[in-house]
Amino acid sequence: MVAKKFDRTQFFRTTSGFDRDDLEKMLWTLYWRGDARTRERVEELIDPSQVTVTAPAPPSAEVVRRNVKEFAALARAGAYLARDRRVSPKERTRWRFTYKDHFAQSFAALSAGTGEEIRPAVEAVSTLITLACETEGFDYFRSEDPIEASKVVISEMVDQLWTGIGRALGPEELCRLSAVQIVHWERKYGWTRFGFGRTSEKESTLAEVLPRHLLTPDMWSSFTEHYIHELDTVAGKKSPSYGTVSARTDALEPLNKSLIERLHASGADDRIAALLDNRGLTANGRKRMRGYQRALDSN
Repeated sequence: MVAKKFDRTQFFRTTSGFDRDDLEKMLWTLYWRGDARTRERVEELIDPSQVTVTAPAPPSAEVVRRNVKEFAALARAGAYLARDRRVSPKERTRWRFTYKDHFAQSFAALSAGTGEEIRPAVEAVSTLITLACETEGFDYFRSEDPIEASKVVISEMVDQLWTGIGRALGPEELCRLSAVQIVHWERKYGWTRFGFGRTSEKESTLAEVLPRHLLTPDMWSSFTEHYIHELDTVAGKKSPSYGTVSARTDALEPLNKSLIERLHASGADDRIAALLDNRGLTANGRKRMRGYQRALDSN
């Protein structure tokens, strides 16, 4: 049988006749016989200046990457659609909380690391973003619009990722990775399936995010080289994360126009030609870009 607890009034009324020695003995008994949290609380009350708060250690980047890879593999295998017993019924309904927690853990590992040690965390975040791109056309979770349901703003995740890459790996690696990633991840209408809702309203295109990170002409020059090379690499290819060549061309058009403007201003005609002739874009897309270039030449 559970004893009835005193309420505040009863407690103070009952202890009002206690002298200092009685109260000290009571406090000592509570401190000595209580659990660790109780002892910490008593110590805080006795001498707050002596209390030290130990921050939790950041997660291991390798562990984070392993956990994210497992999550992505299960999602792609249909485990969150009840096709695999490795995911419990409860976890299938909580997938969006797991997804958000993987982002939090990945960014914690990325922020805590320096240099090459952040690579696994970068890979983990990249896997989660690629998974978001794939949910546009594949049912991995029991949700009509997975990214809207998760409330994860993908453009903000990319922004945070590029900040971490620039800090830890330097501007050249940021130019290389962002060029590769934007080809794979950019979406004309965002990463939700239907393009409306609270999550969708918070999204930006990656072409809008990019100038926050490429801060010098040299960085733009390096980015452009890597970008043109990546378009060559994916020419004619289709994948769950790339989308069709036509969709990719439409999504990248604002960025391509911005690059043509920059290249035109600097007189880099060879790079303009490499972009306008690139087979990673559709013929109609290249035609539109040539028309845009001619308009710039005539001004």
